[in-house]
Amino acid sequence: MEILQIVGNIIVSQILTKTEIVMSLISLVGLVLLKKPVEKIVSGVIKTYIGVTIFTLGLNSVQAAVGVFTNMFANLITGGQGLENAIRVPVNFSAAETGAMAGYMLLIGYVVNILIARFTKIKMIYLTGHWSFFMAQFIAACVMNYLGLTGAAPIIIGGIILGIYQAVFPYILQPYTAKLTGGLPMALGHGASFFALIASVIAPKIGNPEKNMEDIEVPDRLSFLKEIVVTLSLTMMGMYLILALFNGQAYMETISGGQNWILFALFQGLLFSGSYMVLLYGIRSFLAEITPAFQGISTRLVSGAIPAFDGPVFFQYGNTSLIIGFITSTIFSALGMVVLMQMNLPVPIMMVNVENFFGGGITAIYANKFGGRRAAIICAALYGFLTTIVRALYFPMIVPELEWAQIACDADQAVVVTLIGYVGKLLGLAKYAW
Repeated sequence: MEILQIVGNIIVSQILTKTEIVMSLISLVGLVLLKKPVEKIVSGVIKTYIGVTIFTLGLNSVQAAVGVFTNMFANLITGGQGLENAIRVPVNFSAAETGAMAGYMLLIGYVVNILIARFTKIKMIYLTGHWSFFMAQFIAACVMNYLGLTGAAPIIIGGIILGIYQAVFPYILQPYTAKLTGGLPMALGHGASFFALIASVIAPKIGNPEKNMEDIEVPDRLSFLKEIVVTLSLTMMGMYLILALFNGQAYMETISGGQNWILFALFQGLLFSGSYMVLLYGIRSFLAEITPAFQGISTRLVSGAIPAFDGPVFFQYGNTSLIIGFITSTIFSALGMVVLMQMNLPVPIMMVNVENFFGGGITAIYANKFGGRRAAIICAALYGFLTTIVRALYFPMIVPELEWAQIACDADQAVVVTLIGYVGKLLGLAKYAW
């Protein structure tokens, strides 16, 4: 029994939550099913692993740069005072305890996802392991701390919910994703998928798809701005510099690590841009390997299966929309935090931060595709404001994971966790009120 537990922990903590390993295993299975020669299998698996590793390095670096940006922005909004709300709801479990339950949910979730793809017309297979685990963490925190459920039953129920989420959310967005990608066999597996759906539906009603953000004309002298690395670098250097000047030297020197505070701001903009280019290179590298390998699974194991990839895979469909979406959603997320600070909330809630880049950017990319630049700006603004505001509905339910939730909760988590919590409340399971 102890050996099985050790093996289970290894599978959960060191395999299923590691995107590079999951992708490599998918590549291995697909190439084997296609009966490729050994040398092709070895080459494909290694290239997939290295491509995802490069992608992950870029992703981590982008997240670090976005974190600095968010802290600078939040300091301006709060006047350096932070959020004063204390936690005033029971915390009956630790993050370690809810995380352990989430691991078992993740195992069940993958099985359910594959069974749905195998036996129904919903053919999505969710390959973004970390987002699956994020969702499992918050489901576990809700059912344990807010609904008071422990043992096997909530693990099974939570795992089934997770598996259904992994299959259904990419599926309902897929008609729009297919148009965005030109019909490529891939889906969105990211926490912002629900808001990407909202943006895709309302965009044609509020904008004009012919006035595309990516088609903005620039004079010949400024044609160098069509190069994404140049435009991104200049934009982000400007954004960091403006925030630095508004925050002032005293605050900036507390986060610059001894570096000149002006240079620190400029270099953060360049770091952001360089990290983004690394991320894009990694995406192109692993997609070149995983896409043909996945054909083995879609033809031999799960007929017609479509892989659901992480959000940054879709950045290539709207580089300008991504940046405009990030900036717009950040501004309106900060406004949402100002509103929350006026409420007597039982838990501290920060604005959506890192996800303003990923979720806000993805929202703008989808909105731009179906409604042009006006829709992209409006939908990104709605994303930033609403995903921040709705945290008041479900953050008190997930207090064991509250610190991590400030970073990792997106629109999908808001929908799923809120539904679980309020259904449980209707069934009389809620252990506290606020």
